[in-house]
Amino acid sequence: MATMIHAATAQQLSRYIDVASFAVLVYDHLVTLDLEVSLIWPTPWNITKSFYLLSRYSPFLDAINAIYHQPINNIGPKECRVSYSIAGWLFMFGICLSEVILSFRTWAVWGRDRRLTIGLPVFLFAAWAPIIFFTWRFLHSLHFTQTPYTSVIGCFVDHADPILFYSWVMLMIYEAGLMALMAIRGYNVYRTGGNSALFNVVYRDGILYYVYLFSISLINVVLVNTLGPEYSFLLSGMERVAHSILASRVILHIRDQARRNPLDPDTLTWASRADNSNQVMLPIRFSRPSTESPKTPYSP
Repeated sequence: MATMIHAATAQQLSRYIDVASFAVLVYDHLVTLDLEVSLIWPTPWNITKSFYLLSRYSPFLDAINAIYHQPINNIGPKECRVSYSIAGWLFMFGICLSEVILSFRTWAVWGRDRRLTIGLPVFLFAAWAPIIFFTWRFLHSLHFTQTPYTSVIGCFVDHADPILFYSWVMLMIYEAGLMALMAIRGYNVYRTGGNSALFNVVYRDGILYYVYLFSISLINVVLVNTLGPEYSFLLSGMERVAHSILASRVILHIRDQARRNPLDPDTLTWASRADNSNQVMLPIRFSRPSTESPKTPYSP
């Protein structure tokens, strides 16, 4: 009985955090909608725009699925299994897509270094192959039952393989790697005089984004390790929303900076060019002011 009470408490807390995370997602969407309308919507379809829209709007599918399985009292175990499987794979798709966007940005600031051109995809695969396997094992292990507590509605999980813990560990390792690459590159650029507004957008914000994501993954690992497997997905909603928000802001902020300072000698050379839909982003270069007359820039 004590175990069931513990599990019911964990699931109820998870639902509260999911609702709060969705509220943050809606708020951020409203705050940045003007940038999205001006910087994303009018541009031709390309990989960058597709990645942005998928990353930005896929969390709303998670919310719709959660609304289906959480507040309904008489949902059966079979429906719960299907709903949780959809939620789990949507979660993994969204997190992976956000990590791909952040990885592209890391590759771009390193000037499309050949070592990272090979190394980052290998690193991504090495981290995400186990994550996908651990997620599959976790979802397959879920067992649902009816809870005796009338205050707990929706799907009630009474058994789950704690293997999901290792997914959080692998995600934390991957984010730590990207954070280290961004910090090393940012330090080197700062030493050579990269102190423009674009430097702040690309490196300062970029490193902070990785710190936020790494911190959430670390908290997930600590919670599961100290409180038990019942808390395996306590912060999953928050993690999902944070990835969506930060990956979207990466694209919005850099495009906005390029629009504000089109003739800045430190101007962005990352972009999805309007006339080149096959190129996600070009390397980012910072240079000191030149005495030559400026050339006409292309639009980001």
